Amino acid sequence: LRDEGIVAAVHDDTGPYMQKRCREAFSGFAHVDDVRGVGLIQAFTLVKDKASQTLFDNWGEVGTMCRDIFFRHGLIMRACGDHMVSAPPLIISKQQIDEMIDTAVKCVEIFEQQLKDRGLV
Repeated sequence: LRDEGIVAAVHDDTGPYMQKRCREAFSGFAHVDDVRGVGLIQAFTLVKDKASQTLFDNWGEVGTMCRDIFFRHGLIMRACGDHMVSAPPLIISKQQIDEMIDTAVKCVEIFEQQLKDRGLV
């Protein structure tokens, strides 16, 4: 990994790019808070109320609901309770990051609509 420059590329290029794109893409959602990342590992927390940082009742229920939406759209996101975590391959390109983020945004839009449809918010 080091000899091929993969670690340096993640540290200097793709990691910061993905962190910036995730913050831009997810910070505006009503039920997504604490968008964060290190390298290519990215996460955010699903919240019932962003202003007060109130979590959902039944910890993990909405995380699983969100994870299932991601899976149905071909994206692997882990639900750790109501924290959503992504860890793409170290060799991901900026173009692939953009595609991943675009798909993830669509998934979060669907998720937020399902929250309303199910009366969870």
